[in-house]
Amino acid sequence: MFYFQGGSMMIYDDAFIVELVEMVCGDKLSLAEADKLKKYLYRKMLSSIKPDAVELTKKNIAPVTEKWCKMRQNAGTNQLCATLVIDEKYFAIDLMGNATYINESGFELKISNFAYLERRTTANMLIDALVVRLTDINKKNVSISLDDYMLLRGLKDKKNARKQVIRDIKTISNVSFSFRKRVKNHYEVINLVIADNIGIKNNIIYCDFNNLFYDSLHVKQYMYFPLSLFLINVKLNPHSFNFGRKIATHIRTNIGKPNERIISVLTLISASPNFPKHEDLNWKHVTQQIIEPFERDMDIIKDFGWSYCGVGGVQIDQPVSYQQFITSNIKITSNNYPEISHIAEKRKKMQTKHNEKER
Repeated sequence: MFYFQGGSMMIYDDAFIVELVEMVCGDKLSLAEADKLKKYLYRKMLSSIKPDAVELTKKNIAPVTEKWCKMRQNAGTNQLCATLVIDEKYFAIDLMGNATYINESGFELKISNFAYLERRTTANMLIDALVVRLTDINKKNVSISLDDYMLLRGLKDKKNARKQVIRDIKTISNVSFSFRKRVKNHYEVINLVIADNIGIKNNIIYCDFNNLFYDSLHVKQYMYFPLSLFLINVKLNPHSFNFGRKIATHIRTNIGKPNERIISVLTLISASPNFPKHEDLNWKHVTQQIIEPFERDMDIIKDFGWSYCGVGGVQIDQPVSYQQFITSNIKITSNNYPEISHIAEKRKKMQTKHNEKER
């Protein structure tokens, strides 16, 4: 649990209290005495917080603006989001019930106890919420109260919210993945698990991120993440979260480039693992089962406006056939996106230096 007080952030969580007790008392106390002291300190810390500070806990993260926050990311975590809930038919499942999926880029997703898990997009949302917290405090051990998570997600029923979190924690606990990362002039394969320890206790969601996972999320490799994506109802709009996340990643990756705000339809639907495949449908149902769901789930994303376009952002008519649809691009607009001109300028200088070395 964490609180904003007196203009600075003070972190009061289990790890902090354990460290405090060990630092002051060492091994002078028995386990039972140490546990009792930890509980006492926790109660004292809670009672010392002012009412207005308690209200501020609802903010939970340090947003860049009222609508955006920073979230560390890399090629692996982005591909994980795009594949975690992909249909079972794309997995190879061994005799032990462990499933493996490998895509064309070499990204490999492994899921243990596959048959016993309910993989949902909400697991991606929980991972992102925890990574946002990691980004905020720059520590691998993070926690979020269930109340704060419900507020972030717009969830109303605490019992159902807790069930959802437990279900998603089970999924996260059984996931590992690998991806190819460019290092100077070659690629290396990075193998990762998300967390060494993750769970919920006393309505506090806690996560001890794996060291390698934490180290793979470089402090400078962040994107601006719209908080409104956490509020999306994935039952009503199953593709919106993935679409919005892909757009946010695309803009951050291409800052300063001509295609910064232009993304292909194919790229977007590839980011949503269970978007209907054209080959699986009757050609007569393209509009109802592909184009309309795409437009519906794009429209619900609050912080990005969009329109169909061609090469270079030239406006085009709304597609009426699958071929027109799949070869279209999307032009993205946003009136409240955080200021990024300094990033574009820095990239321009780095590219200039690189070009001079190449001569």
